[in-house]
Amino acid sequence: MIAATCLFGCFLFTYLTYRFLKNNFAYLRDEKLLELWSSFYGMMTTQRPISSMFILIYLMRRFAFAATCVFLTEYPIVQVHLIFCQSLLILSYLIYYWPFLHNGLNYLEVFNEACIIFCMYPSLAVFTGFVEDQKKMHYNTGWVVIGIIGFNVAVNLLVEVW
Repeated sequence: MIAATCLFGCFLFTYLTYRFLKNNFAYLRDEKLLELWSSFYGMMTTQRPISSMFILIYLMRRFAFAATCVFLTEYPIVQVHLIFCQSLLILSYLIYYWPFLHNGLNYLEVFNEACIIFCMYPSLAVFTGFVEDQKKMHYNTGWVVIGIIGFNVAVNLLVEVW
């Protein structure tokens, strides 16, 4: 019952965010509105409505990830594939719409999504029983995933400092 209530709350919050973004799209030229709601629209392209919806897509992805982790605990392979599909959809959205004002942010988001995708399939070997009794392979694959994550963090820190 608690999980259903939380799931309903997540969907309601997502719908209300969508309505807010859609209703206020016409006022995006107003500097006062942009300053007031910068967490929704900050650094976003506001020429097309779909480009300004990145925060909504991001929220939906987080809710889907949480639901996947909670409701599919017995199916880790399905979890990995669903997260992979989410990343592919977000990557295609980012490449097609370029939702950020600065190209550097768009490239950084594409890089982050690519790193998530590169971590997904090695995760099948590490976090599931997909490859059994291969301790050395699990160990090496785990280090590959750690290497990808470390490289991602280093690039993001370098961009932040620069």
